[in-house]
Amino acid sequence: MIKLLKIVLLGFYFSVPLSAHWALLAPYQPLLVLLFFSLVVIHLVEYAMFRKRLAAVSNGQNHLMQTLIFGFLYWQPLLAAQRKNP
Repeated sequence: MIKLLKIVLLGFYFSVPLSAHWALLAPYQPLLVLLFFSLVVIHLVEYAMFRKRLAAVSNGQNHLMQTLIFGFLYWQPLLAAQRKNP
């Protein structure tokens, strides 16, 4: 389920730049751009909140890019696995 949501989110991210040139999405471009930038800001806040927990999960792996792209779809399974295997 998480992988499917990641694919849908990637599809959204790729559709935002194309919306200006795609007649079907052109009327919704301002809304899509606003939603895109809102997601980026939300994911930055998520990263700031969970940075220390994510650093404890792995040995020096940078989680910023994955969190910016996927948000909780990235860090929630990592933290759930850590809780199961302390």
